[in-house]
Amino acid sequence: MIKKYVKKISICIFAILVSGCAVLQDDEISSLKIKVLNLETLQRRQESRLDELERKVDRLEAQLRKELGEKFIQAQSKMIAEIEETKREIALLSGKIEELHLQREAEGRALRKGFEEINLRLDTLDVKIRSLENEMGNLTARLKELSRMEINGTQQTPGPSQLLQNGPIQNGTTPSPIASKPAQIQEPPLKEEDYYKRAFQLYERGDLKGAKALFEEYLKKFPKGKWVGQTYFYLGEIAFKEKDYETAILEYQKLIDMPGANPLKPRAMLRQADAFLALKDRKAAEILYRRIIKTYPGTKEAKEAEAKLRALR
Repeated sequence: MIKKYVKKISICIFAILVSGCAVLQDDEISSLKIKVLNLETLQRRQESRLDELERKVDRLEAQLRKELGEKFIQAQSKMIAEIEETKREIALLSGKIEELHLQREAEGRALRKGFEEINLRLDTLDVKIRSLENEMGNLTARLKELSRMEINGTQQTPGPSQLLQNGPIQNGTTPSPIASKPAQIQEPPLKEEDYYKRAFQLYERGDLKGAKALFEEYLKKFPKGKWVGQTYFYLGEIAFKEKDYETAILEYQKLIDMPGANPLKPRAMLRQADAFLALKDRKAAEILYRRIIKTYPGTKEAKEAEAKLRALR
């Protein structure tokens, strides 16, 4: 704007000088020339100042763009870094949560297994205690009968039923005399736990046939009894010891197919794999060993299965 204004003034002055040079005096012409020169000098200064201002504006714009660009890049980089760090923290927390979840599941399995083993041991101890109580009761009754016989002074050779009831006499001695008219002692019918207890005692003593007969009798009388799973297992063990591996596999499978948890299931599956191996069915045995490792991780049976798998390779 200033440049245009100065140019207009210069043109006007020049026109006045040209048109009126004939009538103006020399002093007036000199004065006008000085004014024109002053205006031209002022014009150049204004132009120079404008150029300087434009350069400063350009520099400021460039600096501003640069600073804004750098700050934007820094802010963007910082935001990306924070996002990545947040992602890493989330992944770490997710891993810890998963680890805690797996640990809790493992602890839960271990606790359940521990409770099952404790319950099994308690049941076994309960059976043994009741067996001892019954033996003590029979011994007390026998002692009372012997005392009555000594008091009455009568003797009678014991019959077969009395021998079965009282049991054999130790050290090869003859049976004690019984009163001529002994009181008829009739045993109460066996309870579920008595059947299982007696069968288990025969198994522990090595009487496999007697144990098998009582176990099978137990299943007939108590098909939904408390010790059905254990009975299947020991029937499988008896068949395994008798080298009837096919029957052993079927008995173990009855326990494995039962709903709910049972502390003998891992052992039954392991013994089932051993039976397949005894039948030269290596593939079936390997499948069962791997299933034990997957289904019951960390157990004694799983460790045994791992060792047997390594031995088969």
